[in-house]
Amino acid sequence: MAIYNGTAQLLKLGAASTEEALIQLTNCSMSLNADLFDTTSKESGGWKSVLPGLRDVSYSGEGLADFTASATKYTLTEIFNAYNSRTLLSVVFTNAVNTFTQSGYISSFELSAPMEDVATYTIEITGTGVLTLA
Repeated sequence: MAIYNGTAQLLKLGAASTEEALIQLTNCSMSLNADLFDTTSKESGGWKSVLPGLRDVSYSGEGLADFTASATKYTLTEIFNAYNSRTLLSVVFTNAVNTFTQSGYISSFELSAPMEDVATYTIEITGTGVLTLA
């Protein structure tokens, strides 16, 4: 069994082939979902029967709020600008061994700044189109 340290997993955003990891990232996830439609009939013997329908993917990331400009990280300013302009982004979810790629839009962006604690951000991206694994 190949177990790896989650620190290796990155969520990257940007234009195709120039994606950058989110700045000060502390956690990221990818969620694959499928709509199922009911095909139950009187011939199902009292058991529910389903078939798969539409599929979708969502991504989320969390990190420490840092508005510092960076040439190598996707910054909070870039996240805001992409959200504000409704930019279609290239999304890469990778651990350097397995890489998932898809296009997506920022569906949620939150900054949290509690008193006497570190400020953080969360981002959610909704994928659009085909998900590929390389």
